[in-house]
Amino acid sequence: VKLFGADEQKITVIYNGYRNVGAVQPAELGLKKPYFVTVGAVKERKNTLRIVEAFAKFKTKQKAEHRLMIVGKKGNAYSTRVEQNIERHGLRDEVVFFGHANDAQLSYLYRNATALVFPSLIESFGFPVLEAMSAGLPVITSKYGGVAEVTGEAALLVDPENVSEIADALSKIANDPKTREELICRGYRRAQDFSWQKTARQFLDLMSSFVDI
Repeated sequence: VKLFGADEQKITVIYNGYRNVGAVQPAELGLKKPYFVTVGAVKERKNTLRIVEAFAKFKTKQKAEHRLMIVGKKGNAYSTRVEQNIERHGLRDEVVFFGHANDAQLSYLYRNATALVFPSLIESFGFPVLEAMSAGLPVITSKYGGVAEVTGEAALLVDPENVSEIADALSKIANDPKTREELICRGYRRAQDFSWQKTARQFLDLMSSFVDI
């Protein structure tokens, strides 16, 4: 509508569904807790570098025992910068590159983490935020883009380019049980609004308004 002058009356928004990872029997990984988790390939648009910077600031300020689990593939120039940053902050033992995770592993990671940290710079939808909320995990995510629209008031929204703001959100969830519990409840309710069955039904209804099915 904004870029191409399309008629808003001809636009219908149908949201994606998501995999309900929270309903999957978790693998037993036996990871040391507490930890924050971020999910997605280590790429610039996923904002991994600023997540590490924020985690370093959080650790310095809080003297907390938390670790950071990075769940996703690495192996590019950007991930090399991330690793160098980790070394510079002396966080080699505090930041763990988990790699790709299957649904059972994700179920464990979500169920046992303190929060999902997902302040993407560009995100059209953001499946991990719904996966996490369905598993009862509080979410920290970007105030811009698709994720903000998906989570609504069910997450802590931050400026993804503001490291201090991300760090403050980590501190808030780690130190404020009331906020954490409220986010868990809101997130679980919000996740119920999305399903592939609902997506298919809305798409079929839309198509049937144009043709006789």
